[in-house]
Amino acid sequence: MEKNESPVYWAMLALTLAFSVLAVVTLIPAGASKPNVLGYRSVCSFAPTATALCGLLAGITCMLRNRVASRHASSMRYRPLFIPVGIGIILLALAAVFGIRFGRAQSRFEAIIARTERPAGAAAELVLADGTRNATYGEGEVSAAVEVTVKSGQIRSIRLVSGQNMDRALADTIFSRIRAAGSTTVDAVSGATASSNVLMKAVAAAAQAP
Repeated sequence: MEKNESPVYWAMLALTLAFSVLAVVTLIPAGASKPNVLGYRSVCSFAPTATALCGLLAGITCMLRNRVASRHASSMRYRPLFIPVGIGIILLALAAVFGIRFGRAQSRFEAIIARTERPAGAAAELVLADGTRNATYGEGEVSAAVEVTVKSGQIRSIRLVSGQNMDRALADTIFSRIRAAGSTTVDAVSGATASSNVLMKAVAAAAQAP
């Protein structure tokens, strides 16, 4: 690599590195609002679709940098040409396949949101007897088992016992809102409406258990 390359060359090199790093970052396990299509929560819920697209962009900027922006461009770079083209096609195919799978998963979550949404004007206040009760509620791929403790007619504690596609940090947020409001109808966490609604339904079921 020559030091006298143009600013465009270095800018495109920076883009290549940025897209390469982003491709890896999208797969890192983290607390996203919902799991990706691989079945775990990563930095980006769109992984690995976003991973494949970032990899494709990294390859495109790399080829353009060496074939167009470089002052020492060589026609022999990336020969045979079918190798980078083939890799690009594979990445596009992966992005398309996982994109379709993500769309289907998103549709299922939208259906869960619709089924668990409380009708307008639904009673929100809870009249409870003291004690500790457990209940489980699930819709599709999302479920939660909770333990609710009531003292002096008020919810004192709520614990997530287990869950499917359920993040504990999200559960803690919903539980805090329920305790503060004294109601199982509270604002859902943005980006996690389906899971929020399931948690509220589970708490309501436990609160109404005999």
